[in-house]
Amino acid sequence: MLKSPPLASSKIPERVNFGEHQADTFTNDLHPTLKAHFIMANPPFNYHPWHQEMLKDDVRWKYGLPPENNANFAWIQHMIHHMEPTRGRIGLVLANGALSSQIGGEGDIRRKIVEADLVEVIVALPDKLFYSVQIPVTLWFFARECRQKIRIRLSCQYYL
Repeated sequence: MLKSPPLASSKIPERVNFGEHQADTFTNDLHPTLKAHFIMANPPFNYHPWHQEMLKDDVRWKYGLPPENNANFAWIQHMIHHMEPTRGRIGLVLANGALSSQIGGEGDIRRKIVEADLVEVIVALPDKLFYSVQIPVTLWFFARECRQKIRIRLSCQYYL
């Protein structure tokens, strides 16, 4: 997820291994067994094409194969796959459309992720909040172990 290892490594302990070379972590995952305690990301909104044909049988699509014209749920599942299995957490920014889109099975993938009890909270933000993006965005937070998920699950039913 990092494009610039020299810049990124200036503030990260030396024990972090960025891989043998720069790579697209999405299509060429240099750390297939990595399980992170915390993942924070701002993936490209509605990214396409994301090479779905090349990645159709990928182990990361536990909740369903994302549609070829939008990588939002591919990014979400990529991060869930790399989340530490007992205490892992994710925070990411997505376009608001990810909350309600039904295209290419996105609704089914979203429903399965919610039913797997991974969604901690989703926060909707207004438009024009970011300098480079004028559309409204959402902050998605996922957690493996969260004591307050029952409250959140009720509010997520609207988006299923």
